[in-house]
Amino acid sequence: MAVAWSPLFAALFFVASNILRFILYIGQINRDFYIESLLKELDPEYLKLEWLYRDSMNSMRASANILNAIAWVLFSIPMIQVAWVLSRGGQRKMRTHGAIVGFTLAGIITELTARLLLFGSNSAAHWVAHTFNLDYWILPAGIYDGPDGIGWRALEVTHIILRGLTTYVDAFEWVCLFAILVLIMHSVDSMQNRVLNIWWARFGLLVAFLCLFDLASAVLLFFDLHTYTRFAVGISIINTLIFLPAWLIILAFTLPGALPQYVPARDREMRASS
Repeated sequence: MAVAWSPLFAALFFVASNILRFILYIGQINRDFYIESLLKELDPEYLKLEWLYRDSMNSMRASANILNAIAWVLFSIPMIQVAWVLSRGGQRKMRTHGAIVGFTLAGIITELTARLLLFGSNSAAHWVAHTFNLDYWILPAGIYDGPDGIGWRALEVTHIILRGLTTYVDAFEWVCLFAILVLIMHSVDSMQNRVLNIWWARFGLLVAFLCLFDLASAVLLFFDLHTYTRFAVGISIINTLIFLPAWLIILAFTLPGALPQYVPARDREMRASS
């Protein structure tokens, strides 16, 4: 049985990156030292604990970002092939299938952009936290009664602003995935002689709507809304660790049969006739 390997590897990398992502999510939600009032007051001693925790998770976060970027690159290959197959080689619903390709490319661009921004901002922030004096900014140590901690406050505010930028850029990947799966369902459902299974497309529609919970979990986690985040993350775990990989695995075994087949004899006939 022929197998398309790119969907299988995309599923594998999505699973690996999402396992790490959920470990980070659960750790952030359940960290025992979290006190919302101290965070909002930008208490220097509390911020030091936050940065120690972030430093302990930095390698895992970087690994999750790299794996997710690779997954999206691999995911783009079968999506472009599906768009070509469903358009019957560019002969039907060009706007729909052009949109599938467009959202796929937009997802890759935003994903890579967000990962590069995250990697650069996190690396710089951790370097500042480890290297620079963030305790005494008003007066030197010994003159002022204790550290003022203004440096930690400035670092935290800058980190929140940069994290807000990358959060919404990163969350756009779920919007792209939602649009891709909805458009695929629309295209397959409107075909008379279907080359891809309608139930696979309907399963993708379920995955598409559950992607909205992934979008919600990313945004809610940014605002530290723990009550709502737990629910969104629970749905997200089911979607990204089970449903989305299963959808890609099914595609891996059905896509080769739908792709145009190269027939050497036909190629020789075409060359002879020309």
